[in-house]
Amino acid sequence: MISEVDIEAMRDDFEAADKVCRRAKRGIPVDRWTIGEREMKQFVRAYLGMSSLCMELSVALEVMTDEIRKRGLESMDCGDANTTTFGGASS
Repeated sequence: MISEVDIEAMRDDFEAADKVCRRAKRGIPVDRWTIGEREMKQFVRAYLGMSSLCMELSVALEVMTDEIRKRGLESMDCGDANTTTFGGASS
């Protein structure tokens, strides 16, 4: 799992990736999006970090969605359908 410390450690990589993306958006030729090998390495590390974060968020969202559904079903539970009637009187 990626921690806040890990994300902070990637700050330089994210900043370099932002520069690359700004150059691309300005219409600069592709061969000038990165300046040297260092920016390309930082861009790739930022991409890999973001990819990992997206996967972790996807899993967390799925777990939260399942928990919300479970709690919703539990909150609507009226007991055993064969023994309970409206108003709580037993049959």
